Amino acid sequence: MYAADFTGSQTTDIVLTQEIGGTEYPLFGRAKLGPTIFPIALRFPSYASFATASVEQLFGSPALRRALHYQTDTFASLYLQNNGDGTFTVVPLPNLAQIAPIRGILALDVDGDGNLDLIVAGNLYDTEPNTTPADAGNGLWLKGDGRGHFTPVPPVASGFLAPRDVTGLALIQTPAGKAVLVANHGDSLQAFTIRNR
Repeated sequence: MYAADFTGSQTTDIVLTQEIGGTEYPLFGRAKLGPTIFPIALRFPSYASFATASVEQLFGSPALRRALHYQTDTFASLYLQNNGDGTFTVVPLPNLAQIAPIRGILALDVDGDGNLDLIVAGNLYDTEPNTTPADAGNGLWLKGDGRGHFTPVPPVASGFLAPRDVTGLALIQTPAGKAVLVANHGDSLQAFTIRNR
């Protein structure tokens, strides 16, 4: 991602990029970038000329060197496993936990087997107009085996279903036992009682 005043308008332009074969290309096409960063539309008047242009060709090396530049190497939902020696290992969560952004996570022993489990939920509805909302998540119980591996337990088996625009999770103690609260943006609060099996 680059951020700079590419147009000379005294405002910051943000350009999201993706790396393909060692070369950075714009994430969004000419229809989105052209109207906001008008020099691109002037220098690349056709979609065909824009389609194969790298970020360096679009903006030039001097402009990119002056821009703020941030990079991420993964968008995976993951946890950091403490190796006990001051180092950590990055461990991606299972594929079912990757289908939507995770915005709430709880670590607890859900089923009373002595192993730490994870409860995760997320989605993201509030996106900019050219980005599809991330709404495929239903929430998930990830059953831990005590050795750092987690197995997804589907909602039909776990009873945990949080398919809305989740903004956070909280664990509370009630007279009936522990409960997971699910905060949903612009929607009602959900509550799930944990019953050890």
